[in-house]
Amino acid sequence: MVQAGHSYARKWEEEAYIPATPGVNYQPEARSPRAKVRIGRSLVVKTSVFLFAYALLLVYLCIKSSTLGYQIVNLENKIVSLETANHSLECSIARQTSLRRIELIATKDLGMHRSVAAVAVCMDVPNPVNVADNHTVSQTGQAENGTLQNLYKNLRRLANKD
Repeated sequence: MVQAGHSYARKWEEEAYIPATPGVNYQPEARSPRAKVRIGRSLVVKTSVFLFAYALLLVYLCIKSSTLGYQIVNLENKIVSLETANHSLECSIARQTSLRRIELIATKDLGMHRSVAAVAVCMDVPNPVNVADNHTVSQTGQAENGTLQNLYKNLRRLANKD
């Protein structure tokens, strides 16, 4: 189209080349309406991609929260079943260690007998050996006699506390 307004005749004087486009002024700063449409379209595309990614994130979070909820319910059910098993084991231990059962095993299997007297008596025994009367008591005898006296004294204290 540009070539239609140009003359190919030989001229000895050269003219400056001016395009022959009638009525069109070239302005580099002014944008065409197509450029505005392109910017609008790219903004719409970017916004739609962002919204799609955001929707995918929301769906993922919803799915994750629901699966965690199911896992919590399963763990709570396991806790309940383990607590019931623990309780049944405690009952079994209590049955196995009851005094009545232990008494039956002791009397039947081990051949033990139940004691008849349930009263224990503690007496104060006087010292049968007098050191002044018997001059033949050795040093070890005096030491043993002293330990026995301490033992009897401690037993009397225990009997008086009850």
